[in-house]
Amino acid sequence: IGAAKRNVVASGNPEHLEFSIPADDGVRWFQLWVDADHDDGGAVQGVVTTMVETTEQKRREQTLKTLLREVSHRSKNLLAIIQSIATQT
Repeated sequence: IGAAKRNVVASGNPEHLEFSIPADDGVRWFQLWVDADHDDGGAVQGVVTTMVETTEQKRREQTLKTLLREVSHRSKNLLAIIQSIATQT
């Protein structure tokens, strides 16, 4: 996080990070945005940092991926059955 802030101060360009931190109940995920705070003359005078915990979103995404894989697998199985029946007739 410190390196991202230093980069923003040096370059004036915003940075976005996604990272995880170990926790007692598994892993916690975060997204971090670091933007330059400019003075009236346009010089970087500091940074504005926003951090959002995205653990639940990550869990939902993983659940969705698992469900989509299962639907794809079942669809392929059904298609194989239909093709088998079609070739027998």
